[in-house]
Amino acid sequence: MSSARFMIPFALALTLAATGSAAAAGWSDTFSSERVAAHVTGEMKTIAVVAAGERNRELEQAAAALSRALRDSGKTELVMDDRGLGNLSRLDDAAIVARCAKLPVAMVAVVRLFGGESGAPPTTVVTFYDKQSEVAAALSARRGVPLEPPPASGGAGEGLPGDAASAVASLTKNISASQHQARERFEKEVVWFEDMVAVDTGSGAVVNSWTNAYQGKYKKPLAGDEFYETVGRPDLAEQYRSSETVRNALIVPGSVLGGLGLLAVSMSPLALLIPDSALDDDTKMTLVFGTLIGGAGVAGVGVVVGMVGGAINPHPVEPTEARELADDFNKKLARDLGLTDLE
Repeated sequence: MSSARFMIPFALALTLAATGSAAAAGWSDTFSSERVAAHVTGEMKTIAVVAAGERNRELEQAAAALSRALRDSGKTELVMDDRGLGNLSRLDDAAIVARCAKLPVAMVAVVRLFGGESGAPPTTVVTFYDKQSEVAAALSARRGVPLEPPPASGGAGEGLPGDAASAVASLTKNISASQHQARERFEKEVVWFEDMVAVDTGSGAVVNSWTNAYQGKYKKPLAGDEFYETVGRPDLAEQYRSSETVRNALIVPGSVLGGLGLLAVSMSPLALLIPDSALDDDTKMTLVFGTLIGGAGVAGVGVVVGMVGGAINPHPVEPTEARELADDFNKKLARDLGLTDLE
């Protein structure tokens, strides 16, 4: 009876010890320098290790363990990480290799992580590319399980099991399709400016210039408050509308006054056609000059009021600041769509 009491705790201790051992096994156990060295070829002396996909601690640990093993393998001269490459979570492998174009390395190792089923440790797939995005080698490994040696044939691109290769191909296809859709949307929503000039055909001199704002590749005009609404500044759009209201409140009445004044001036000579029996000549001339002077005065007031209104610029910001607003909007749009290469 006492023997049975001791057997249960002993079995439980063995179970806990085994579980603890499995939990303690990490990516350093998977990517030992000796195991990784067997996969390093002569073309991998300089290499960048890039963690692809959504960033998390597991992915970063896998990439860091691989980097350490490569450095300690004795077969590499330079191993770089992905710091400074920006957000890579939505980029496919080809786009990641392109992002590494300026790095002083001959090879790019793209590390992707795939979750294990039913609590099993995750699996990492590492694909080695040259700068032309050609696959040089590939391998897969599970956390805590030592990396398998390369195939006996040692052919380039071997070492990746069929199911892992299929997963990578499917993932790359999905990312590529998502990237295409994101770029399509960016091209339709990006805000840009077109500078226009008017040239005197006789002298060739520029007599006027202006800038128009547009959205997207289909050149949707963004006039006035619509521009500020589009770039996410409704406060500036409201300021534009207020200034535009004041501007129109001066231009329209000014135009009406100017028109009425000119009409009065043009009709002033008609007073001379009034029969002599109704008005004498002196009265007619007084009426003509009075209408002429009054009409000219009204026209002058209308012109001045219209000019004051026309001089009001409804835009609350300078053209250079408007371009900055558009640039900020475009960068945010690119970030939201995962197009980090366009930021």
